[in-house]
Parts: sequence; C-alpha cells; structure tokens
Amino acid sequence: MSLEVLVTLAGWLPLLGKWITRPKLDLMLPDREIFDVADEETEREPGLFVHLIISNQGRTTAHEVVGYVTNVEKVPDRKEKLAEGYFADVTLSSYFEKVGGFRNQVQLKWSHEPLGEGYKPKTVMPDRLGGRPRRLDLCYIFLDEEEFHLFTEHGPRGQRLQFDPGIYRLTVLVTWERGRRRDKKFIIYWDGDWTKFGITEDSYREKIEKTIADRKRVVSKCEKLISKAFDRYKESHLVTDTTSVEDRKILVHKVPETLGTSVDDRVKKK
Repeated sequence: MSLEVLVTLAGWLPLLGKWITRPKLDLMLPDREIFDVADEETEREPGLFVHLIISNQGRTTAHEVVGYVTNVEKVPDRKEKLAEGYFADVTLSSYFEKVGGFRNQVQLKWSHEPLGEGYKPKTVMPDRLGGRPRRLDLCYIFLDEEEFHLFTEHGPRGQRLQFDPGIYRLTVLVTWERGRRRDKKFIIYWDGDWTKFGITEDSYREKIEKTIADRKRVVSKCEKLISKAFDRYKESHLVTDTTSVEDRKILVHKVPETLGTSVDDRVKKK
C-alpha cells in the first residue's frame, strides 16, 4: 500500500469514527409511555395527554435536542367514506390533505420539566450507556371537549393548534446539534370519544383494506392503554372521607362507566 493511500486513510479514519459513534435518535410509541391522565398541566378538568419517546440508539450523547410538529394533514370529510375501503387498491396516504390554518412548524414541550424548562433544548444519552429516553408531549384532550390540542406555547401567531375528530397524519421532527434531524409520521384515528383516541406510526405503503383493519386494532389497543392511564390517575387521587364533593366531581368529569364508577355514585355510597 502506497504512502499516499495510507495518508488518505489516516485522514478519513477520524471522520469514519465520528460517523459510526454518532447519536441516532428515534421517535417511539412504547405502550406504557403513550398516555397519561392528569390535571396539573390543565388547571381544570383532567386531560388525556399523548406522548412520544425520544430514544438514542447511537453511541454518543445528542445535544441541543428539540422536537417539532412540522405538518398536520387530514382525510377530508368528503373523502372519509372512500378511505373506509371502497378503493382498497390505493394507499391511505393518497387521501390526506394539508390542514388549513397550520402554516408553520410548532415546537413541542418536553414532559415533566420544571416551569420554564419545557421548551429548552435537552440532551439525550445513549440507551446502551444507561441513558433514559426523553418524553415529548405531543397533544392533549380535555375530557369535556371534542378536539385535541397540540402541546405548544411557542407557535406562530394565528397558527391553528386545535383539531376536531377525524383521521390525521402528523409529521414530527427532532433536531440536534450540527443540523442533524430525524422525522417520522404518525396516524391519529379519533371519533371524538377521548377513551378511543388511536395513534400509530404511519404505514403509508399499506393498502386501505389493511389500514382500516389496523385502525380497529390500534383504537382497541389504545383504548385499553387509556383505561390503564385513567386507573393510574384515580389511584393518585384517592377519594377519602375528607375529599369534598366538588373535588370528587373534578376528579372524574364526564367519565364513561366503562372506566370506573362515577364520582356521584361514590358519593351516594358514602
């Protein structure tokens, strides 16, 4: 091997090493982490919170990590019947149209951060080095409303952040230092019932016929996960003899019987 080749290889080796050990971020939907029912963020009735998990599968720490929603698309009402399977030889992707009023990307909030820290860039350590994935707030639903909200306070003026029931596709982008980026699309199935809010990664290559079957599976799975999240919420807000009737009503506001005994029934029993 000539001296020139050795010199060239020596120059490339550090770059190759950096490439091999670079951070590799991914956006995930682990069952246990997707949903929470809480009221500390809303300061009113409980809300259903939907999360994404940012995991580092690389070998080095990612710095200056920020999450965004860059695009919101919806299957228009006039096309929703078509998307139910009448044309099973096309993909669901072909039915989506950009939502009017969503003009620019919005920054998402990091979960469980002190006041004022939720929108600051974070570090994500590699999983293999004992790092813990970070939780990103995607959206939330007040239990007495029929629209979901993107979780942001840093959106442009006039930006649309609330969305009515339907089939949506959200593009979520994560960026970190040196201009690195990773994006992923997620499908939301929602009919207005907060207990049946379905979310999954976009399988845009799948045919409509398979996608609709997947929709039922996704919604059924998420319904069980939401029920467990609500159970965790109830356990952390135990009703005691000293709890006022008003506080008990706030605890479970318009909650379906399938998710537990109503507060009014609990009050009567006491």
